[in-house]
Amino acid sequence: MPKQKISWENLNKKSIILAEKIKEFRPVKIYGIPRGGLIPATIISYYLDIPLITILPIKFEENIIIIDEICDSSKTISNYIEKNKEEYAKGFMKFGTIFVNSNNCKNYPNYFVKRTRNWLIFPYDQEKDTISKIQCQQ
Repeated sequence: MPKQKISWENLNKKSIILAEKIKEFRPVKIYGIPRGGLIPATIISYYLDIPLITILPIKFEENIIIIDEICDSSKTISNYIEKNKEEYAKGFMKFGTIFVNSNNCKNYPNYFVKRTRNWLIFPYDQEKDTISKIQCQQ
């Protein structure tokens, strides 16, 4: 599988594109799935001027968009749906991701920006690798 590096600029631009797509849902809160979803969720939160929440309520009667950077196997989305069946069925909860892995994703998010078949290396993954290399050299 080919690897593709995602720059901070690319991640920011695609987060704004996703924000424009999710406007129609009219979310009142945004939840970023730890860890990869927190960065795009924060960008979208600022862009749409909607509060970012760090804990999902047990029950909710308002539109909440759940953000992740990629839908790879659909396991994460499926877990959130399973835990929040009632809210999902009522339409109060929807999902948005920057990327969808078209090789593996079985349960597509409601909103996404781009399909990919590549192994994505996000900017925070690159920095982790760089930090590890620097520490090893010291």
